[in-house]
Amino acid sequence: MKSVVKIAFYCLSLILSGVFVSCSSSDEPDKNLPAEKERLILLYAIAANNLENNLKSDLREILDSASVYNLRNNTLLVYSVVNTGECVLQQLKKDGSGKAYFETIKEYPELPLSTDPERIREVMEYVDENFDYSNKGLILWSHSDAWLPWFLGSNPDMDKRRSFGLDNFEGGTYKTNIGELAEAIPAGMFDFIWFDCCYMANIETLYQLRDKTKTIVASVLEIYMDGMPYDITMPKLLRKNPDLTAAARAFFDYYNAPNRSIAVSISVIDTKYLQDLAYAAGDIVKNATPPSSVKDVQDYSRCTVTMNGIRTHMGFYDMKQLLESFQGVDLQMSRNLDEAFKKAVTAKWISNYDFSRKPINQTNYSGLSMSAFWSLDQTYGDFYGSLEWAEAIN
Repeated sequence: MKSVVKIAFYCLSLILSGVFVSCSSSDEPDKNLPAEKERLILLYAIAANNLENNLKSDLREILDSASVYNLRNNTLLVYSVVNTGECVLQQLKKDGSGKAYFETIKEYPELPLSTDPERIREVMEYVDENFDYSNKGLILWSHSDAWLPWFLGSNPDMDKRRSFGLDNFEGGTYKTNIGELAEAIPAGMFDFIWFDCCYMANIETLYQLRDKTKTIVASVLEIYMDGMPYDITMPKLLRKNPDLTAAARAFFDYYNAPNRSIAVSISVIDTKYLQDLAYAAGDIVKNATPPSSVKDVQDYSRCTVTMNGIRTHMGFYDMKQLLESFQGVDLQMSRNLDEAFKKAVTAKWISNYDFSRKPINQTNYSGLSMSAFWSLDQTYGDFYGSLEWAEAIN
C-alpha cells in the first residue's frame, strides 16, 4: 500500500511541477534574459528657427507619457539642432524609479548643417550601426515646403535648392531639397516615415521617397505649430508593430475636436502602390489636355513664390481632382486612377476648411496633392522636370 501511495505521490509531484513551470512562464519579460530589441524611432528635428519652443514642448509630451513605453524592448532617439547651434543625439531612458529623461549620447559640431545631406546621412548611419533594432521608424520634424526648391539670392544660378527643414545660420536660411533628402536616407532602414511638418503629402515628394520606406504619413495642409501631440501618438508608434492608422486618426481628432477646431489633414500612404499611381496619372498626362483653369480644383496651399519676376501663389491642388480636370479623360482612365488611389492611400482625414478658412469638400478629398506643373515658369519648371515624379508621368 505504501508503495502505491509513494508512486501516486511521485506522479502527482511531476504533474504539479509541470504546472508550476508553465505558470512561471508568463508574458512578462524575464529581466535575467537579454531584451529583444524590437522598435527604434528616430526623431530628426531641425528647430534652429521659430519652432524651438515647440520642440521643447513636444519633448515634454514624450516625457510626460513615458510611463507607458516599454524601453526595455524599444527606444526613442532624438537628433535636434536649436538656435544656439547645439546639435545633439539623445536617447529616451528611465531611471531606477521609472522617471523618464533624455540622455545625450553624441554631440555634433554645427557644420555641416543639420539640413545638409551629409549630416542627415551621418546621423542615420550612426544610428543604424550602433542600435541593432529589428524595426526602425523615422519622424522628420521642422518646417517644409512640399517639393519646392529653396533659392538663396535673386540669381537662380546662385541657388541652393532646399525643401525640408529650416536651419538659420549666420544670417542665412538653409533647407534640404527632397532629392537630396531621399539620397541621404538609407534604403530599407525605416519601415515608416512620418512628416511632422507642412505640405508633405504631395505626390512629388512621396514618389521621390517611394523606395525608402513601406509607409509614409503626411499632410496635404500645413500643420499647426504645436505639431504632433506626442503624448497621444507616440504610445501607438513606439512598439514592435506600430498602429500608424490609429496614430494618424488620433492626430486628426486632436486638432479637429470641437474645443480646438484647427485646420488639419493626415494621410497614410502605402509606397509600393505609388508606381501604379504614376502609371494611371501618366496615362492622363500623356493622352489628355491640361485644364485652362484650375480655379475649381481644391487648393491646399498658402505658399507664394516669385515666378517671372512676379510674386505669385503656388498651388498644391488635390491630385485626383486636378488630374480629372484634364480635358479628354475617359471612363477607363478615371477608373484606373480611382483604383490606384484606393491602393496607395490607405487612410485619410481632413477638416471642413483649410488654414485660410476656405471650405474643403471632403467627398472629393483624395489624400494627396499635386502641382499644376504645366503652368510653372522656366526656373520652377526646370526644377520640377528633374523630379522622379515628372519623369514617371511624362
